[in-house]
Amino acid sequence: MLPAVNQAVKTATGILHLVKDTETKQKVIELQTAILDLHDRVRLAQSEQDELAKVKDELERKLMEYERWDAQAARYELRELADGIFVYALKPEHKGSEPLHYLCPHCFNQKKRSILQRPRAGHKNYVCHDCKMDISPVKSEPFYGIATTPRRRSRYDGLIG
Repeated sequence: MLPAVNQAVKTATGILHLVKDTETKQKVIELQTAILDLHDRVRLAQSEQDELAKVKDELERKLMEYERWDAQAARYELRELADGIFVYALKPEHKGSEPLHYLCPHCFNQKKRSILQRPRAGHKNYVCHDCKMDISPVKSEPFYGIATTPRRRSRYDGLIG
């Protein structure tokens, strides 16, 4: 009977180890699942952090552009070139080595610095080469206005109302 008891103890011990091994394996599987889940969460957090870093860099770049534009825009003032014709002119105190010049008001409001230039020597109008605005300050009585080309007289003038 003693050998049967010893065999029963061995069998019980084996079953106990088997049960413990199964429980251990189950715990290892649960732990591996938790580690994989945690790894996925870390990768997601890193991806979100990378995206936020890109957004931050873009916002910093835009802020620097706005600050540069504000510094540039502070050098100019809105000036009436002729009656009802406005341009941005370089403030005299900011002239330095730059010649006095005018900027296109349309482009200036788009945060662009586009210098108005005369198309040819002797012309009185100014042209913006970015937006193609043509500014023609010509003195006429009693106010300054936009230049117009006089209309040629036709032989039919006076016949129609």
